[in-house]
Amino acid sequence: MATARRRTNPPCPRRRRSRSRYLARLKDPRSLLRLLRGEIDVRKLARGLSAMGRKPAAPASGSLADELGSRLAEIACPATILLATGDRTAQAFMDKLAPLLARIEADPGAVRTERLASQSHSFAGGDADWLAERIIAALQ
Repeated sequence: MATARRRTNPPCPRRRRSRSRYLARLKDPRSLLRLLRGEIDVRKLARGLSAMGRKPAAPASGSLADELGSRLAEIACPATILLATGDRTAQAFMDKLAPLLARIEADPGAVRTERLASQSHSFAGGDADWLAERIIAALQ
């Protein structure tokens, strides 16, 4: 069964994770062979590499991130945000709402966060038990 790892510091910037992932793949001979065999879409690779150099845009006023942030700050009933730290959607969520998540984790109140070191967006496979435990706990 997987165990949750709670973090007190905000997550590393997504660009740093992407950069380290790309560098690790470039050093891996299997990835280089896949590239030479044409198994890797060169256009997607170029887009991914060029995106690493760009600064992520701040959420626009009235954006979904702003709306969610204000709603979470006002919530009165108990709620738990479950995040798979290796999932790109969860990473984007953590990046956009980092200040709010830091406040929630410092003083949970009605909203808590729980993080699982996983890449599964849907908490599938071995992460299903972790997800089921949290759902059952929330319903009790």
